[in-house]
Amino acid sequence: MKFNLLLLSLFVAPFLSNAQENPLGPAPASYTVPSVWRITFLGIGLSNETRLGPKTTLASGLNFQGNFAARGGALVQGTTGNSVVSSYSVAPVLQTGLRHYYNFERRLEKGKSIRYNSGNYVSGRLRYITGPVWERVDRLAPLTPIDGVYADALWGFQRTYRRNFYLNLSLGVGAGRNGVYPAADFLLGYTFPNRSGN
Repeated sequence: MKFNLLLLSLFVAPFLSNAQENPLGPAPASYTVPSVWRITFLGIGLSNETRLGPKTTLASGLNFQGNFAARGGALVQGTTGNSVVSSYSVAPVLQTGLRHYYNFERRLEKGKSIRYNSGNYVSGRLRYITGPVWERVDRLAPLTPIDGVYADALWGFQRTYRRNFYLNLSLGVGAGRNGVYPAADFLLGYTFPNRSGN
């Protein structure tokens, strides 16, 4: 129940905060870019961020997630010493969620860039993990199934640096078929230039 309330508050907060008066004076029409496309190399995938409000975006994408299990030593029958058996799988992940950026004004005040939505955010996200497209499974190191729908509440920051190098780190908590778990992403990639030059 507490998790559901937290998730709901993350979806409602962006709309409430947009109505508040900006202490720095009139806000620009929008801090966020209308649409940003990115490709990620660590956390392989393609993502898009679409403006919903001055500080709110809809972030969606497709990427690939790995699943790994290993057992070793005395746990593995017929092996000695440090022998290890392992299993691997890779599955596509479709995801979408709201992001609310809360520190654009502070970054601008300090002379820092908010280019391509470079800032800190809170987010509510839904993910759908399909069945694996590739797997190698050893019966002694069974994989926990990961397919299904997951909901995550996250705090994160993203930056687009010179030459459009992209970094995103997010941390939080999620819930899905295997219960409640710590949620985290670390993404590195490239932001495609926007025609508007933002």
